[in-house]
Amino acid sequence: MILSLIHNIALLLTVSMLTDFFWKKEEVLNPIQNKIFIGLMLGVIVIIIMLTPWIFLPGVIFDTRSVLLGVSGFFFGWIPALIAAVFAITYRIILGGEGVYMGIAVIVFSTGIGVLWRQIKSDWLTKRNLLELYLLGLVIHFVMVGCIVFLPADRRMEVFRNIALPVLLIYPVFTLLFGVVLRNRKRIWGTKRALRESEDRFRVFFENNSAPTAIIEDDTTLSTVNEAFCRMTGYEKEEIIGTSWTRQIVPEDLERLVTLNQARHSGQKDVPVKYEFSYLTKSGERRQTQISIADLRELNRKIASFTDLTEIKLTEKQLIKAKESAEQSDRLKSSFLASMSHELRTPLNAIIGFSDMLTLDNDKVDMEKFGTIINQNGVQLLAIIESIFELALLQSKNAKMDVSFFTCDELFHQLSQTLAVELKNKKKNYLETEYLHIPFMPSPLLNCDKTKLMQLMANLLNNAIKYTERGKIEYGYLINNKNILFFVRDTGIGIPNDKLDIIFEKFRQVDDSHTRLYGGVGLGLSICKEIATMLNGKLWVESSINVGSTFYLELSNVLVEETELVKLSNQTMSIPDFSNKTILIVDDLDDNIFLLKKILESTAAKTLSAKSGQAAIQKVVDNPSIDLVLMDIKMPGMDGFIATAEIHKVNPGLPVVAQTAYAMKDDEENAITHGCVGYISKPIGREELFRKLQGFFQ
Repeated sequence: MILSLIHNIALLLTVSMLTDFFWKKEEVLNPIQNKIFIGLMLGVIVIIIMLTPWIFLPGVIFDTRSVLLGVSGFFFGWIPALIAAVFAITYRIILGGEGVYMGIAVIVFSTGIGVLWRQIKSDWLTKRNLLELYLLGLVIHFVMVGCIVFLPADRRMEVFRNIALPVLLIYPVFTLLFGVVLRNRKRIWGTKRALRESEDRFRVFFENNSAPTAIIEDDTTLSTVNEAFCRMTGYEKEEIIGTSWTRQIVPEDLERLVTLNQARHSGQKDVPVKYEFSYLTKSGERRQTQISIADLRELNRKIASFTDLTEIKLTEKQLIKAKESAEQSDRLKSSFLASMSHELRTPLNAIIGFSDMLTLDNDKVDMEKFGTIINQNGVQLLAIIESIFELALLQSKNAKMDVSFFTCDELFHQLSQTLAVELKNKKKNYLETEYLHIPFMPSPLLNCDKTKLMQLMANLLNNAIKYTERGKIEYGYLINNKNILFFVRDTGIGIPNDKLDIIFEKFRQVDDSHTRLYGGVGLGLSICKEIATMLNGKLWVESSINVGSTFYLELSNVLVEETELVKLSNQTMSIPDFSNKTILIVDDLDDNIFLLKKILESTAAKTLSAKSGQAAIQKVVDNPSIDLVLMDIKMPGMDGFIATAEIHKVNPGLPVVAQTAYAMKDDEENAITHGCVGYISKPIGREELFRKLQGFFQ
């Protein structure tokens, strides 16, 4: 009997090697599929075990199925154990005999005890306590001995006397041995899996690492590289694996790297662990990088990580340049403050000084002279302040464009008058001036912001007068295809080549020293540059010292053909028909209401009016037929936004259009946020109002 059982357990241990498939399949199956697979495999093994039993009496057989099922339930859980138990029960029923009920009971109890033991001793695999396995076997086989009660009564004592002691002595040991085998196989597969996962993680990290990385053998040969390394060098993997990573390093850096590497190998102290060098990419571009090398001693290789320093070095240069620029800016700020202080204090000195003189007893002639001086210096001070405000408005992009049609002759006629006044004020009537244009040709027609263009050209002419002591000032235009080129040429002091760019910067002047001959705060040309940008134009200067300067302004797409003007005029002069519309005008000023009513009169629209927010609400309540409200925003009492909200409570679908003198960039967005469907800024143009109302009604 004992020899048969030993043979049976040997077979069990041998067949248990099939359990390697359990863990191998974990990699390709989901958890449920894997448990079913394990159950099927255990079912096959249990039948193999039951094919070589020890037959005590005909129909009463013993084998190690209890060991297999108990340990399987303990190791693999209830699903695999249940499947194996079904296999075992089925086969035992097929075998039949007097011991069939005992055999089925042993299968059920062994499986149940193994599964239950797994729940109670779930931390066994962590603690690795072999006593737990032995106790499991002891409990299972005590129950197995107890299952003798399922035998026929006349067989029980005979079986008990012959098998009780061997079962309780040998089977728990078999359980321990089988459990240890499974535990060791599980541990080996766990180690293999952890190793494989570690390798996979390293491979994923290596390949997806954003830093260029390479595995190096024999100090220089590239064994493996990642995609980032290929991107850094411009080579494909096939082109560089097996080659030396030093082959593209520039010669002057290679010699230094070889020396550092030799010192590192010799154990010399204070050798840097990171090296910087220059290398050439596949395309021949020279770039800067840093290498950090770590030893992989067990593999007799090194892992090298590269950091591209090209952008960092470029940033360093830019920072140095920015630092120098900041230092220059600081110097310019000091110069500007000194200049601004001088320019503001000079007229203020005259204004305050002569204002004090007015309080004294002076004759009429002196009083008139004092008043003239105060007025002139006040105008000068106002011009400085207006220049600062004008530049701030242009740079904040809040300045509005007012596009209209005009001819070059109209523009330069007004500029000529401005030029004459300025020459008289500067006492330079002796300077010769000339308007240069295309003779015997109609004056070009422009569609542009005339006010802004005139302001720019007037600034250029004023500068020409300011910096010209003798000679001539010429101004005019040239036509180049669809572009028009304006120019102002003088025979003044000129501008050095190294100052041609800075003169367009705010608060910059060619001469910002304390001994300069010409005043000003350096805003005129900055304003010109901003206006040119606003007009989508290009402004530049050509100049020579003591010869003179020529300023150019080129504008594109502003020239208008006569046929285009007729077409535009026909479009803009069309008057819409609002005869079936009722419009409520809300404004606290009678003149504004009167103006809007007169504009809308030609459209045949019915107009109502209200002079306050509260009155507007009442009008809407009394007149449900109102189609649109033109709402002023700034009114005493209730403002337009509050009135709009109240109107929408009365008539939620009624469109309200803000008509306001607020004309900054975010005012339209503010109006929309407060429930208005649109926005019209004052002064309100007739054509613009018609166009927008048509859009709102449509």
